[in-house]
Amino acid sequence: MFTDVGAALRGDPWQADLAPGRSVFRGAALRSTDGRYWLWMQPDGNLVLYRVTASGSTPLWVKGNLRGYRLTNQNDGNLVLYDHANRPLWASNTVGENRTTLALQNDGNLVLYRQDGKAVWASMTV
Repeated sequence: MFTDVGAALRGDPWQADLAPGRSVFRGAALRSTDGRYWLWMQPDGNLVLYRVTASGSTPLWVKGNLRGYRLTNQNDGNLVLYDHANRPLWASNTVGENRTTLALQNDGNLVLYRQDGKAVWASMTV
């Protein structure tokens, strides 16, 4: 699910952050720390941010019909959705920001932060 196998072995495969150089593959997700928001790399290849409530889920942000395979937070600061053939399908266009962290916040916003805490990209879902 995650390239960080250690996190999965520790028993929390649903992390809220995606560290530099890490990926989320099809069938895996990030989850906000309060559990109300999920970013799914769905089996159909759609990347979808959901708000989850007792009555169901609502999509807030979608990168669909792209047939994505993995979402990677690259070490150069760019967040990229790739297909099976390693072709980029979508990107945050934040190359050069170096070692960013993707955070799924408790307010439902998906944000890419530099090491100094400055936001360089956001899904704007709040």
